[in-house]
Amino acid sequence: DTRLDFISLALNGRKIGMDKVVKMVEGLVATLKEEQADDDHKKEYCIEQLDSAAAKEKSLKRTVSDIGTSMEEIKETIATLTDEIAALKKSITALDKAVAEA
Repeated sequence: DTRLDFISLALNGRKIGMDKVVKMVEGLVATLKEEQADDDHKKEYCIEQLDSAAAKEKSLKRTVSDIGTSMEEIKETIATLTDEIAALKKSITALDKAVAEA
């Protein structure tokens, strides 16, 4: 990089104006400040995205849990209805038998 060459030449005592070196250093500092500002903005964006993703994950886990609970309730209802149907079939068979005998 030519900027580093100028700095090296200035430090080794060659004839080069320190004004150029100072301007180059100031330019490098300005560039670094701009890059740091960009990095800070990117960091803020990433933090927001991570927070958003964490909130979405929590919501989805809650939804999955709710669905699991609903499924268990539905399974219990199905089991109860199956038992009731079996009891009704037995009752109908007994009633048919009683009617046939009468």
